[in-house]
Amino acid sequence: MIFEKKVKVTNHGMISIPAALRDKYNIHDGDYVSIIEDEYGLKIIPIENIEEFRKKSISAEKMLEIMRESRNEDLQADR
Repeated sequence: MIFEKKVKVTNHGMISIPAALRDKYNIHDGDYVSIIEDEYGLKIIPIENIEEFRKKSISAEKMLEIMRESRNEDLQADR
């Protein structure tokens, strides 16, 4: 299921992540997210723990591959 909510960008370029999504993805004050641009637009990926993220050393290419796979799964589920 697709979740959509309009959020306002502040003059400092900040946005608020809706509470339902913060709860779903366990995002808390001080946590990090990764913002990626691909052919579909912008993606916000929660990072569970910045130290763990660094240890995993996921390349941008690998992350894009994971996102493409996820997008394909979403498209197939919508059919």
